Amino acid sequence: MCLSKLVDKCFEDKLIYIDNEYKMQINSSIQSDKKLLDQLKLYEGKKISLPKNKDMHPNKDYLRTHRNEQ
Repeated sequence: MCLSKLVDKCFEDKLIYIDNEYKMQINSSIQSDKKLLDQLKLYEGKKISLPKNKDMHPNKDYLRTHRNEQ
C-alpha cells in the first residue's frame, strides 16, 4: 500500500488499521493526542484505493493479523 509518511508510521505503530471493507479506522489509543487525531480524522472511515485487479488487493488475512496485534 502506498501511504504518506505520517499514515505509514501510524499504520506500522498500530495507531490506525484497515478493516474488512478496506476502510481506515483509528485505534482508540490515539485519543490522547489531539493534533495527531485531527490529522488522521480526515481519513477515518474512508475506503483505500484498490487496484482494479482483485488479485492485487491487500490480503484481508494480513490486515486482520495487523489489527489483532494492537
